[in-house]
Amino acid sequence: MIKKIPTTQIVLAFMLPFVLSCNFIPQMSSTIKTTLSPQGNARIADTYRKYVEARNHGLQMGCSTKDMVKASAILTTPETPNPKKRILIQGFGPFSVGKPNISGVVAATLGNPKTWRDSESIANPLGTPGETENGQPDDLAARALQRTLTYNGISYEICSVITEILWDFTPAVVLYEASQFQPDLIIMSGRGTLNNVLRFEVGAINRAVSLSGYDENGNMFPVDEKPERALILPEKNGVNGTIQMSWHPQQIVEHIGPALKFLADSFGKTQQTNVQKNADPNNTYICNNVSFIVLNALKNIPLELAGGLLAIQPQIAKPVSAGFLHYPVNAPVDSKNAYAWGHVMMNIIESEITIEKNAEPKSPYNNPNIQH
Repeated sequence: MIKKIPTTQIVLAFMLPFVLSCNFIPQMSSTIKTTLSPQGNARIADTYRKYVEARNHGLQMGCSTKDMVKASAILTTPETPNPKKRILIQGFGPFSVGKPNISGVVAATLGNPKTWRDSESIANPLGTPGETENGQPDDLAARALQRTLTYNGISYEICSVITEILWDFTPAVVLYEASQFQPDLIIMSGRGTLNNVLRFEVGAINRAVSLSGYDENGNMFPVDEKPERALILPEKNGVNGTIQMSWHPQQIVEHIGPALKFLADSFGKTQQTNVQKNADPNNTYICNNVSFIVLNALKNIPLELAGGLLAIQPQIAKPVSAGFLHYPVNAPVDSKNAYAWGHVMMNIIESEITIEKNAEPKSPYNNPNIQH
């Protein structure tokens, strides 16, 4: 018998397998179900348990607050002057065999000193160090990389999380690493459906398409590893049909022109930006699943995932901005273009941090799930 696994993260995901995209336009069933199949729930819970055990025993790299000189002060007083901003970037492994996912490639590229230099600038780009990231998770279905980098003269602490395309598992790992890392900003990402369009999502919906996920090599999981309900979470205890993201995409787009030009020069094609006016009703695959669960978790709502086998309680000690980015479906994944997309991502981060800095001060933050 599989026991419920308590965690210090916020998790819930139903992963859908679709070869090209996180977005899927299905014929939705009118039946409201609640979880994956029993077999799917058990596998998700077991995969997550193995990942956490490997992290706890030092057998798996991950993210933490060990780089903080005064961790407790920074975690409990967001007003601490000029702390190094902490950014969690999530991306996915491949959707099909032999075809890397641009979201995982960019996240891994920025997290790896061998593929992204310690100091970079859009005004004076130095070029890729030479190695290429494949953007794949490892044998534990996920990997997390942490490093410090400087961009345009500003220092950031980066936590890159790359996972298999797995329902419930992906948001669980994102929230686990967020609890360990304590980010200021979470940017989730996936591959979209449009050519040459970088799409900024503004919300997530409580809907899940009935499709399976993909393993670390891009193989589709068995049919029993797909949602058995149309809702991601029951709509109660603060969970509603839609939830807004907390970043500022319209303002971000106004600031990232130089990076988009650099990308166009690299890619040979101009990239358009698209900011959704509302949560996309057709975005019901893994990308939406991750967004919906993470955003609700950041509201300090305790969640149960994988049919109740994963009990999730938020352990984030400060306000966190969060958003989801869909890369163009035709984005190349070679080192040159991954490097150019890295500049776009860093400009997005720089813009959001600046916007947050100039915004109205947030109200005092208290997470009831954390013991002080």
